Amino acid sequence: MKKVLLVGILCAAFLIPAAARAELGIGGGIFYNRQLGDIKDSDDWKFDKDFVSYMVSLKYQVANILGLEGSVDYYNGSGTIDYTLRPMGTAVLSIPLPILDLFNVGVGINSTYTKYKESGGGSTDDWSKLSYHFKAGIQLPIADLLWICGDCYYYVDELKDIEDFDSDLLTFGARAMLRF
Repeated sequence: MKKVLLVGILCAAFLIPAAARAELGIGGGIFYNRQLGDIKDSDDWKFDKDFVSYMVSLKYQVANILGLEGSVDYYNGSGTIDYTLRPMGTAVLSIPLPILDLFNVGVGINSTYTKYKESGGGSTDDWSKLSYHFKAGIQLPIADLLWICGDCYYYVDELKDIEDFDSDLLTFGARAMLRF
């Protein structure tokens, strides 16, 4: 049922009448990631607590309320990881406010490809299973040209895992997007 709801939210952005005001944003640049706690996986490698990744993103927003975001996050790796790629798709609900213009929340799916520096020892280059993320953010418009975005992401393997919320797994970032 939860997956059907997620697909419904993603499709709803395209069902709004064509007469509604729509905007497109294209972003790229550096995404600063800050995690409150340590994340470990079964191979016993750790993500850096603070790391910089490069993100390319595309956002389609209709009537300042609903939107779809697609992005690819590239992390240059550390330790045993050569690099990671994480494509993400997010359905976004925006709440227009007079001062901030847009506060938004969203839910989406993602998967991560991890390339290791050396294969073996149980670590093989591979895509992770599809997982989910929740997003809360602020978009500050600058002269109808840019959005400056501050985002908070929470990643879970299963939607039921949101019940076991752990603030150590929150990830923060910022990016800029050109508006069209």
